[in-house]
Amino acid sequence: MILVSMFAVALPIAMLAKIAFLSRQYPSAVRRGDTHFLKSYGFLFFRFRPHAHWYILVVMCRSLVVGIVPLVPGATVQIFTFF
Repeated sequence: MILVSMFAVALPIAMLAKIAFLSRQYPSAVRRGDTHFLKSYGFLFFRFRPHAHWYILVVMCRSLVVGIVPLVPGATVQIFTFF
């Protein structure tokens, strides 16, 4: 059971790390004209202006916090976690 919970925690953190890596690579991929990169990962960046490609990290961190809040015991602590 501990192994399953460790995997369940590691998966979203690994995904966030991959998105951070991709947002770091995005400007150079656009400069190179790397169409494979843009077709593969463009869904992460198409919502934002080109100079705000890093904003996907803000959105994903917020989603991670919203997903973790139900794990926090106590309604009062959960409410303060959102702020």
